[in-house]
Amino acid sequence: IDIRIDIRIDIRIDIRIDIRIDIRIDIIFLLFDYSRYFDWLINRAHVLMQQQNSFF
Repeated sequence: IDIRIDIRIDIRIDIRIDIRIDIRIDIIFLLFDYSRYFDWLINRAHVLMQQQNSFF
């Protein structure tokens, strides 16, 4: 009985580690995608700032 309990605990730990790694990888890919989006936002913000400065 003790051996079966240990095996089940090990499997649960492995599953948790895999889920954490997958989530981290997903976050990294999302950050790369968002970095492109933020670059677009920064460029757009500079354009808007220049337009506002031109009005003043």
